[in-house]
Amino acid sequence: MSRWSQAVRLVDPARAALAAVWTKPLARVMAATLAATLAYVAFLATLPSPRPLLILKARTEQASFVVSNADVASFAVSGLMLATDDADPACIGGVVQPRLGSSVSYRRSQSGSLAIVIASDLEGGAGRIEAEDGAVHPLGTFATLVSDPDACGPWLVEHMPIWGPARFGEVLRGQPDMMTPAPAALLEGELAIYGRAIESWLGIGLQGGLYSIETLDLPAGGFVEADRALPVREQDWWGIIRPDSELGLFVAASTEAPLLRIFTPGPNAAPETIAVSTFTQSLNDPNLVGVQIVAAAAIVIVQLFAALAGLQKRKPVA
Repeated sequence: MSRWSQAVRLVDPARAALAAVWTKPLARVMAATLAATLAYVAFLATLPSPRPLLILKARTEQASFVVSNADVASFAVSGLMLATDDADPACIGGVVQPRLGSSVSYRRSQSGSLAIVIASDLEGGAGRIEAEDGAVHPLGTFATLVSDPDACGPWLVEHMPIWGPARFGEVLRGQPDMMTPAPAALLEGELAIYGRAIESWLGIGLQGGLYSIETLDLPAGGFVEADRALPVREQDWWGIIRPDSELGLFVAASTEAPLLRIFTPGPNAAPETIAVSTFTQSLNDPNLVGVQIVAAAAIVIVQLFAALAGLQKRKPVA
């Protein structure tokens, strides 16, 4: 007997056993489930990366950012005390113009006083102030603007910008002595998470738009920022900060960062992460939900016709 004949004799029983198993309902269900799972995984693989929009509304005692767009980072102040690393303190009012790449920090303490710190190690300094009288005041590498009603009278800052990688709040800690500033905490807030509906899938044009995913309450005493491992441009926040009628600063800012980190007080030092996954996108995007409903309906119809065809084949001939 040739090897080919032996192989055929071995295959025939295996084929018969497989056919016997396939005729069992449970085997068919398992095979259909596996096929559906593989089809769903393939469907997820064809989707573009999620494009989230996260909107933060909070009250905090401190917020800071690195300027990524100097054209929109300027803001007007009045009645603040300016101190730089190369000039004596003086009361000033005018337009603050931080330079690209400089860091800007806003802080409002429990006493209600306001402090703005602008710093940069880049050549040319942190920026400048165009005063109300037309004079230009360089900020040097480190400058502070502090409210001092006794020396400068009432201060006024309507709102201050956020445009760049930002942090809201800081780590909760104790105050060891009176010379150390009290921690500037994130007091309260909420984070609304939105997704953007895909506008094209496999060449099919779809209607874009925003859809809501979830809204989270933020714990007090921590801070929020985009993951620093992301490319710098993906860490940007945009929005405004203004002195709140209550203590602290009111923040209204948004970001498209695909990954946020929320540091919370407590024994767990690891941050909480917020991200919009492809699976979350597939369950919430109205366009994708519609595609899945149509696909599911098509599968049910095909299975129904297949079952009817099977019944016709089994029907005995009269």
